[in-house]
Amino acid sequence: MGEIFSGGVVGLVTAAIILVVGWLLAIVLSAVTRKALRRTSLDDRIADALVGPGRAADVDAARVGGRIVYYTVLLFTALAFFQSLSLTAAARPINAMLDSVFAFLPRLLGAVAIGAVAYLVATLARRVVRAAAERWEVDARLRRVLDGEAPDGGASPPSARGPVTTTLEGPQVAPAPGGVVHHAVVEPQVAEPQVAAQPGTDRQGAEKRGVGATLADVAFWLVMLLFVPAILGTLQMQGILAPVEGMMDDLLAFLPRLASAALIFGVGFFVARILQRVVSGVARSAGLDRLSVRTGIERALGGRSLAALLGVVVFALVLLPVAIAALDALALESVTTPATSMLHAIFGAVPLVFAAALLLGIAYLVARLCASLVENVASAAGFDAIPERLGLRPRPEGATTPSAMLGKLTLVAIVYFAAMEAARLVGFETLAGLAAELATLAGHILLGLAILGVGLYLANLAASFIERSEAPHTRALAIAARITILVLVAAMALRQMGIANEIVELAFGLTLGAVAVAGALAFGLGGRNAAGRLLDEAWRKLDRRETYAPPAAEPGVAE
Repeated sequence: MGEIFSGGVVGLVTAAIILVVGWLLAIVLSAVTRKALRRTSLDDRIADALVGPGRAADVDAARVGGRIVYYTVLLFTALAFFQSLSLTAAARPINAMLDSVFAFLPRLLGAVAIGAVAYLVATLARRVVRAAAERWEVDARLRRVLDGEAPDGGASPPSARGPVTTTLEGPQVAPAPGGVVHHAVVEPQVAEPQVAAQPGTDRQGAEKRGVGATLADVAFWLVMLLFVPAILGTLQMQGILAPVEGMMDDLLAFLPRLASAALIFGVGFFVARILQRVVSGVARSAGLDRLSVRTGIERALGGRSLAALLGVVVFALVLLPVAIAALDALALESVTTPATSMLHAIFGAVPLVFAAALLLGIAYLVARLCASLVENVASAAGFDAIPERLGLRPRPEGATTPSAMLGKLTLVAIVYFAAMEAARLVGFETLAGLAAELATLAGHILLGLAILGVGLYLANLAASFIERSEAPHTRALAIAARITILVLVAAMALRQMGIANEIVELAFGLTLGAVAVAGALAFGLGGRNAAGRLLDEAWRKLDRRETYAPPAAEPGVAE
């Protein structure tokens, strides 16, 4: 009994000692692990690999590593504690878990070794690509090409050269005529203070993340991706390995097509840029910019020169077939088929658009010439005096003359009809039909205004004739004649314009009917006695059968 009791006490003491020693060992090993990671700065590297560069402060890798060591030692301590107490039921799951961990540990170490090799190779590839991009100045060359500058680093615009500083110089002595010396002091030009970009700003990030850095990152992750199947195979994760291997096969099969498409597009882009500069330079040397300034095309284009616009057109014409070829090289049917069809449609419409633009340009030049000719002819023919002849208000000083308005109307009409034909050329039949209907309506309106102007002239002419006559009540008769003619002409003009035809016809008919009824009533009621006397006198003359007697011949005239 005593031996059993003493054996149990010894076992308990041994288990307690194991538990305490294991706990102390876990604390010591955890602290050693944290200090080792922080002293070797391995924790920062692990944090950079896990959460990304520049964010190591967000994750305390040393503390995490220490906690992992701490709980691992405690796990072994618990297993030894249960085994010393012969608690097999409690120790069995821990032992099984540790067996699985130790069985998996070689594969894990192999995967870690492969991952370390992959990281080293990927880092080397990143540095090589970045060094090559810096050596060949990929970012600067590509920026110059995209900005349309010369590829050999030509002169940049003054705005891109930074601030110009001038030091203070002494008095400048300039001899004047007659030997008199004048002292002129040149004031210094103080450069404006440049605000440095703060770290983490978008500008600094845009400068850091150039094309070279992006290509270097792509190379890094591509190499890492190539090692993923090997890592998964070492870990024997077959459920994840199969789809990853399929993805890698598709990716490796797609990479040559992607490289071919990128090469085609890159070469085509550079060729298009070169041709754009060549065409713009030739057109500028030929005086196309001066022609665009003289004809007003540059002002219509918003300040952009015609030579630059021609260069952009050439660039687009060259880049469109290049884009089609690049999409065909990708061989992605679901993407390339609709995109290629769209580009083919655009490329097929380019000649029509070019013809329409040429038609509009020629029409604009012809319209300006015709507008100037019409304005000069109308001004010489006395067209500016027509409003005064029609009795309208005199034109204020500095206002647009009627001949200038007629010239602008001629310009708008020619350009409008040219735009309508250009719309038909590019296939916008609905728009062209709508423009034709609007032109027809505008023609009716102009003809109606012409009728109204002629009627106003005739009304003033008739009123002036009546006022100059010797008949009684000429003032009232002139006003009545003017109003009557204007009402008749206004009805004709509205009828020609097609504005409220039914209303015009009804009002005109009611007006004539009212005049006729008023005349009948006035003659039948107010003039009944006078009409009766006239009729009686006429009847008596007919009843007496008066005959016409010829006048007697004058004396002294031979028959």
